[in-house]
Amino acid sequence: MKREIEITCTFAPVQIEGQLGEYPFYFRARHKDASFNLSLPGGDPVLNSDGSVIVAAGVSSFLGVGGPHFASNLNVDTARRFVDVCLDMCEQMISQHPPQPK
Repeated sequence: MKREIEITCTFAPVQIEGQLGEYPFYFRARHKDASFNLSLPGGDPVLNSDGSVIVAAGVSSFLGVGGPHFASNLNVDTARRFVDVCLDMCEQMISQHPPQPK
C-alpha cells in the first residue's frame, strides 16, 4: 500500500499524520504517552468524532523510562520508526481482513 507520511510537529507533542493507502492515520507523543490511530477511508483518526477508528495502539509511560515528559521529547526518528511498525502491522491486518465500512 502507498504510504504518505507527514511529520506535523517535532516537539511537545511529536505528531505524525498521513495515509496508508486510503486509510488516514495519526500518531501523537506527549508527556508520558504515545498513541497511533488508523481510521476507515474518509474517517477522523485524530478525534475519532465519527467512530471510524479501526486500529488504536498506545504506549503509556514508555515502560517507565525517561520520566514524566519522556514522550514529549521523543526523537522524531524514533517516533517515525514506531509509526512504521504500526503501519506494517496495519497493512498486514488490512490485507488479511479488510475492514468493512460501518
